[in-house]
Amino acid sequence: MFFLVLTAIMMTYLVRHYIFTLTVLRNTGKNEKTVAIESSMFEPTVTILIPAHNEDKVIGRLLQRITELTYQRTSCKL
Repeated sequence: MFFLVLTAIMMTYLVRHYIFTLTVLRNTGKNEKTVAIESSMFEPTVTILIPAHNEDKVIGRLLQRITELTYQRTSCKL
């Protein structure tokens, strides 16, 4: 009895994944233009962590230099 219940659960899980895969494959080509437009407008946020302990003599220069950094734009294909 346990074997039949386990088999039924596994088959249900398998069918669910097949449906999901077929749905994704069917809708793959429909949103290419939208993705291209959204990716060209994407501006990532960057977090910079600066560990500092007893750095009071150099932290001002370091923070100034970090504000002068530029983030290189790259084209990414989604």
